Amino acid sequence: MSVVKPHRSAERAPDGRWLPGVVPKGSRPWKPGVSANPGGKGGLYHEMQRLAREFTPEATRYLIEIAVEKDEDTRNRIVAMSMLLDRAWGKPKEYDPNSEKRPTPIDVGRLTEDQRQQLRELLRLMSATDQPHHRDSEGTGLAVDLSKVP
Repeated sequence: MSVVKPHRSAERAPDGRWLPGVVPKGSRPWKPGVSANPGGKGGLYHEMQRLAREFTPEATRYLIEIAVEKDEDTRNRIVAMSMLLDRAWGKPKEYDPNSEKRPTPIDVGRLTEDQRQQLRELLRLMSATDQPHHRDSEGTGLAVDLSKVP
């Protein structure tokens, strides 16, 4: 048989929670802006984390055994190798080609004749050096077609 403790219903909401602003007797409320549990994790979480960290060397050795065992199923070996690499070097970052900043096109029509001449000279010098990092996607050597510079 369970015993239900009586509570002051005037200080509690219908779901049994204390109403805002009501401080139960014997409680030690925390000051505003201060958390009673800043880490947000309970003691059992930290105990589980400690045990898992103690097991890490043994688990790593087991993954290595699976990865190097020639008679092991290839899929299991690949998974073990992937787990080892992720833990040793971190998971690879996701690549999103849409996130790359595209180069801003140059509107040569807004340049003065002197600036256009300087641009032609600069592009001529760049093509003469034929540096690999100056090549465009077609490999022509220039990202700008000199014939299009007025």
